[in-house]
Amino acid sequence: RAISGADLAIWLDADDIVGVAEGAELTTWLKKDGDGASPTADSGKRPLYKGAGFNGRPAVLFDATNDSFKWGTGDSGDGLIATDMAANTLIAVNTSATEDTTKMLFEMGTGYNTGPRALAMYYQGGNKFVTGMGATQDFDEQTVADCVPNILNVCISRFDRDLADAAALKTFINGQPAAVAGPESGNNDDDTDWSGQPCYLGSRNNGSLPFNGHIREFIVLKRALTVGEACRLSKALMNKSGITRMYAA
Repeated sequence: RAISGADLAIWLDADDIVGVAEGAELTTWLKKDGDGASPTADSGKRPLYKGAGFNGRPAVLFDATNDSFKWGTGDSGDGLIATDMAANTLIAVNTSATEDTTKMLFEMGTGYNTGPRALAMYYQGGNKFVTGMGATQDFDEQTVADCVPNILNVCISRFDRDLADAAALKTFINGQPAAVAGPESGNNDDDTDWSGQPCYLGSRNNGSLPFNGHIREFIVLKRALTVGEACRLSKALMNKSGITRMYAA
């Protein structure tokens, strides 16, 4: 199945950032495509444009202090998604976090682990990649292997609440289903509550756990990719960014 416009909530692509000087602060990251609004950044929290920041290619640099982009609640057309969903996919092309730190790539809701059916993608502790989504309680999946700090990654998190618990949440790193630590925690008994939820790229909603490093692309789909689609899309994004080194311990 093709990944069509109807599936696409947001596609942010640093290749499409034009007319911006090297190292300039970004007040917004204009979307390449999708139904969602382009995110914005508050004064003093603006990531930087780097024309060769990710493997010699354009990317957005987050400084590990307070940089982040945000989407509003959608009441004024500034949200990411305005309807609830039973399935979704989050995709990030990014450098991994500083070793032995917990850093947030993306969070939806008033606070992951506290808000109803929030979503998150982050690196935790020994730099393991963690995703969680679509549950009334935590529904986390943590990779077994540590990510090498500053390695180039294509991270895909797919959630489909209509699948059995063991398959509902699936993590892919650089074209491969990731080995994860134990079974997923929590449950998958409800739609993801996107409606009216703020979203942040590069930190938690409260500004904590700011990401350090470059994000080259960020994509949200309004359906769950199949395993085959996730692997093929991972490899296409790897080819686009010249990623040849695989995710490893």
